[in-house]
Amino acid sequence: MQLNKKKGFTLIEIVVVLAIIGILLSIAVPRLSKTRGKAEIIAHNANVEMIKNAAVLYLSDNNEYKEDITEEVKMMLEDSKYPSIPASAESDTWSVKVDKEGGIIVSPEAIK
Repeated sequence: MQLNKKKGFTLIEIVVVLAIIGILLSIAVPRLSKTRGKAEIIAHNANVEMIKNAAVLYLSDNNEYKEDITEEVKMMLEDSKYPSIPASAESDTWSVKVDKEGGIIVSPEAIK
């Protein structure tokens, strides 16, 4: 007598696989959101450094003292011979000021 064996998965096997996938997702999703937050902080800090470097270049090219050089730095960054402004820093949310000692202050500042 020959038994007819069907090929395929049983309901129990499918439920076990789905449970394992659910457990793995519950571990991976929170880690992914933490990684995304860290990447945003790193990108912001890189933008701040790039804007500071552009301000240093502007100050070295122009021998004039102005307290607020935001517009000048923005115009310089739009020029093709300098690196382009990052997409995340294109809005009017940042400013560049020079203190009396010559230090450059970018607002918002780098996140620690």
